[in-house]
Amino acid sequence: MNKLQLKLLLLFSFLMHQVYAQVERNPDPYIENPDMIGENKMDPRAAFFPFTTQEDALKNKYEASSNYFSLNGTWKFKLLENGINIPKGFSKSDFSHDKWDTIKVPANWEVEGFDIPIYNNDYYPFADVRERAKGFTEMDKPNPPFVPVQKNPVGLYFRTFDVNDDFLSQNVVLHIGAIKSAAFIYINGQKVGYTQGSKTPSEFDITSYLKKGENTIGFQVYRWSDASYIECQDFWRFSGIERDVFLIAQNPVHLQDFGAITTLKNDYKDGVLDLSIKVENTSNQVEEATISYQLFDNKTVTSNANVILQKSQKIEIPAHGHQEVKYNEFVEDVKSWNAENPQLYTLLITVEKDGKVLQTTAERIGFRSAEVKNGQFLINGQAIIVKGVNLHEHNAYTGHVVDEDIMRTDLELMKKLNINAIRTSHYPQPRRFYELCAEYGMYVVDEANVESHGMGYSLEKGKSISNNPSFEKSIVDRTRRMYERDKNYPCIVTWSLGNESGNGYNFYQSYLYLKSVTDIPVQYERAGLEWNTDIYCPMYGDHKFIEDYAKKYTDRPLIQCEYEHYMGNSGGGLKEYMDLYEKYDNLQGGFIWDWVDQGLYTKDADGNAFFAYGADFGPENVPSDGAFLANGIVDSDRKLKPSSFEVKKNYQNIKFKALDVAKGEFEIKNWFDFTDLSGYSIYPFIKADGKYLKRLPTIKLKTAPHQVEKILLNYGTLPQNKECFIHFEVRNDNGSHFVPSNYTIALDQFEIPNDIQLQNVNIEKLASISLDEGDNKIQIKNKNFSFVFDKNERTFTSYSFKGTEFIQDKSGLTPSFYRGLTCNDMGAYAFQKAKDWNVATHEFSIENITTEKIKDNVVQMNITYHLPNVETKFVMEYTVFGDGSLKVKSTLKGMEEKEKLPELIRVGLRMNLKKEFDNMSFFGRGPEDNYADRNSANNVDLFTKKVSDQEIPYIRPQEFGNHTDVRWIALQNNKGVGLLAYSSDQYQLSTSAINYTDESLDAGDASYNYPKNLRHDQRHPYQIEKLDGVQWHIDHLQEGVGGVNSWWSRAMDQYMLDPTQDYSYEFMLVPFKKLKSNQLFEKSKMRYSNNIN
Repeated sequence: MNKLQLKLLLLFSFLMHQVYAQVERNPDPYIENPDMIGENKMDPRAAFFPFTTQEDALKNKYEASSNYFSLNGTWKFKLLENGINIPKGFSKSDFSHDKWDTIKVPANWEVEGFDIPIYNNDYYPFADVRERAKGFTEMDKPNPPFVPVQKNPVGLYFRTFDVNDDFLSQNVVLHIGAIKSAAFIYINGQKVGYTQGSKTPSEFDITSYLKKGENTIGFQVYRWSDASYIECQDFWRFSGIERDVFLIAQNPVHLQDFGAITTLKNDYKDGVLDLSIKVENTSNQVEEATISYQLFDNKTVTSNANVILQKSQKIEIPAHGHQEVKYNEFVEDVKSWNAENPQLYTLLITVEKDGKVLQTTAERIGFRSAEVKNGQFLINGQAIIVKGVNLHEHNAYTGHVVDEDIMRTDLELMKKLNINAIRTSHYPQPRRFYELCAEYGMYVVDEANVESHGMGYSLEKGKSISNNPSFEKSIVDRTRRMYERDKNYPCIVTWSLGNESGNGYNFYQSYLYLKSVTDIPVQYERAGLEWNTDIYCPMYGDHKFIEDYAKKYTDRPLIQCEYEHYMGNSGGGLKEYMDLYEKYDNLQGGFIWDWVDQGLYTKDADGNAFFAYGADFGPENVPSDGAFLANGIVDSDRKLKPSSFEVKKNYQNIKFKALDVAKGEFEIKNWFDFTDLSGYSIYPFIKADGKYLKRLPTIKLKTAPHQVEKILLNYGTLPQNKECFIHFEVRNDNGSHFVPSNYTIALDQFEIPNDIQLQNVNIEKLASISLDEGDNKIQIKNKNFSFVFDKNERTFTSYSFKGTEFIQDKSGLTPSFYRGLTCNDMGAYAFQKAKDWNVATHEFSIENITTEKIKDNVVQMNITYHLPNVETKFVMEYTVFGDGSLKVKSTLKGMEEKEKLPELIRVGLRMNLKKEFDNMSFFGRGPEDNYADRNSANNVDLFTKKVSDQEIPYIRPQEFGNHTDVRWIALQNNKGVGLLAYSSDQYQLSTSAINYTDESLDAGDASYNYPKNLRHDQRHPYQIEKLDGVQWHIDHLQEGVGGVNSWWSRAMDQYMLDPTQDYSYEFMLVPFKKLKSNQLFEKSKMRYSNNIN
């Protein structure tokens, strides 16, 4: 090399050094190295605990064992802005922690008041590229594997603990159930290791680090690391220690791992147990031991009399080595496990030496098969419909820390709602969850903790992590750790490679790994129809999309990994989805998104409690996707919503079909997969005008799964002039610890044709009325009522009966074409698409008004309104009768056809009544609020409620309280004075009565995921101003709430309104005093003739 070349080389080296020196990097390279997924971590293993007695093992209570030492509780805690200046020796006993805070373990430090809770859907909070996050993030775009240097909080944890001599004489393992996102582990000031992978356990052998007496433990936890790039899930981006931390003591000769893999054979009647047992010896010498197993039957484990399989053998384990034994066992006529009848056996494994138990453990296992065969997904040879839900790990009070009580609450509610499957979106759940799913009977799709949504799906270099070779090791390791821990749980019937990360080489390898170790089907949504998914599992396919698939493809079943986005007032179209699942063999259900609203219990400065969502914490520019985390079938504190019952109804396993209602001919189909109907009683009964008429004989059937049986009912004599319905209630005869006996698992209702004789009011006998028409006001009255129409107010401003005023704030009936936008409305930009109809709702004007006294006791008013922006007419006809009744007919003239038509949300009328009219009764669909596309769970019946009890506190306020198919509705005060509204033509009403206005429930022009644009007083229920009265909607139609998704889809076409169509309807308003429900029924059958001579 000559001098010139040397100089150039040195100059180049210097310049490159200068370039890289200017790029600030994290002081610890581990957190930006995808290959460094752990240091000194033990190999993954099945979830089990080493007990010292078989009695303790069979109880399987970890905390009761002398080999268990909990490190949960109060720790010292220090949150740093970043990892640049980590205090040296912070984990040592001589370091002063006096000025440190304290924190609970397990806990998310953001929930405990340290740092900002951030909610993002598909962006990286540390590199959010959206304009509204500018200034918050250090990085201007994602750049894997790099993470912020200055804005990367680090949580330091410290505590002391004492272990007894028995512990110190054994091998000691530190078990960390979950820690996020990356952590260094220290014992007595010495670095033990490093871990990533925040939703599976990390275990470290700390035997050599412990000392007699007091010991110290410290964690150095980073909020962001390269692992964050594949943990971009749609939930709160929390940090810290999320699951239990404890020590395990075990003999040097101990059970290292076991696999109890079960399946079925011989026409799925007999069981096969593939049992592998691995024993480890950490001592310095060869050891001999006896390994044995016993399999107890599915009854109670009391004695050897219950043992159906057992074997033992002596083995020799080399020093610092292991020995594995394998058994392939056959169980004849096995009691198979399924979600309907979760039969479990108990497997007891024991390691002994010289007759002394060194270690023993027990696991409840089930015999079942899961496979894709002939284009269908089969459980135990039976094609099933997955009636599933997605489940995030969430507690409104503790964040991602979920205890067993919450798990049991969830599973019990799910069983009661007829849910049979859970997808662990988007990461493995805690160990106890799977044990409970096996016990309760719940199919599980176990999903690897892999999502890189924020990087997109492009296969171009530097884009999707699915094709980034740097992350192959990490992705496959996460899949492996999920499988190894959960392999023995019978509830797992499908493995999932992850979520929304694109498809590519890394997921091909992950798929191949799973297929090498398990016969259970493997799925991955982003694989589409590629080879590395056994099930086609799209998300949010609409009804046409999945039906097209059913007709075109037969090689793989379609099971939607996500569908029916349950955000806010949603759940529309679920019935139509189930109709398709039941129609086509290769459409086998899906998982509703999702189970629980992810609100966080919070109080504002004034002590007002509410459930917070994205951007409720931190500065204005905190990265956030607002309320997009509130998509639950249940709300944040596990209370049922009105839409919850739609799930129960459409997921029910016993369904009724009317063959000929008039003759009492019905068909009952058993949609259970493994259960006949012998354990259920069907109770038919008839109601007439909302009151019990008679109970018919109880029906007992033995209908086999998926079979149909016809029944014939004898109604007997039905009363004349009453609307009659036959109801079916199905109850279980024998309860379980999660569903009590006599619990109603299915409902249905059919109207029985019956002659209804309508009565004409004798107009001649009505009292005369006076008409006084001035320039601005028109008054129609007699001694019993008064009706005043004000042209300036564009409606009637007073309506009184026997001295009682109905109208609040001069707000009589006015046209209404809008609503307080739902989350689905906002996601589809209805605030833009329907804006013109919102303007028309508020800025309509009187174009023409005529008044005519056509009889001494009848006045006719015709009003034509001009609707601005939509440039059409709304015509109202009032006929005022001498008894104070109003006949109201309204007609919306259709718009002219044009290229872009505004969305019409409702066709109706509203008015405000005084607050005293709080007593509501109606004959229509209830008791829960319901909408055109979400009303199958609500029967037509008579309901009595308080208006003030109608409120549904959605986490983000929006439209609520509607009832469909309403024949009549009455609002009255405590003195019995009220108004009755009923349809006077062939149409039924859509109606609501609430203590809020549509305007108070509307978020203006804020899209669903831009919460900072919401009106400041409209983010949470407690902020909404209540109306000092009752807003009463008496509508013709309201479009459905939708449910396919919450970002562009609307309700199904049949539940949408056509703005070019004429819509006309008619109803009566009848004032009354002290009428009982039967009298209101009779009133609703009275007709005021249109032909008045």
